[in-house]
Amino acid sequence: MPPYLVPERPRPPYSSVETPEAKALRSLAEAGYPNIRVSDLARLLPPDSFEEELVVMADVRAYYHVAYKRVIDHIPLTIEHGLHHALAKQLSQSLITSLLTDVASGPNFSERMNELVSEDPSITQKRTMLSTRKKRLSDIRRRLTTFSNSA
Repeated sequence: MPPYLVPERPRPPYSSVETPEAKALRSLAEAGYPNIRVSDLARLLPPDSFEEELVVMADVRAYYHVAYKRVIDHIPLTIEHGLHHALAKQLSQSLITSLLTDVASGPNFSERMNELVSEDPSITQKRTMLSTRKKRLSDIRRRLTTFSNSA
């Protein structure tokens, strides 16, 4: 049983004054609201007259909290993008220059270029295997369709 529903006992003379919270809880219990605590009493107060303004202020603060984090995230990404873009441009130019000077100085320029643009031998082998398999499966399919048509 909650403490405020316990029948009153005679009180000693030093506690003859009942606190306002205890009076409110006792009155609410008598009115049919038995399980209310002191922390629930704040909900009985009317809403703040500046409730809408407080909601707007909270929304604006939340927006700026997210927005400044996004700006903070984008600054390093922008710097990194600029560096990568410059590196990629310079890298491709230096690679082509280096490649042409190294290869052009050698006696077999056309062979070296063909070697650089040629496909990996393992990929060529796999392509050949898949092509022969595809041809074999197509042949089997053709035989099956002619067999089913003749039967």
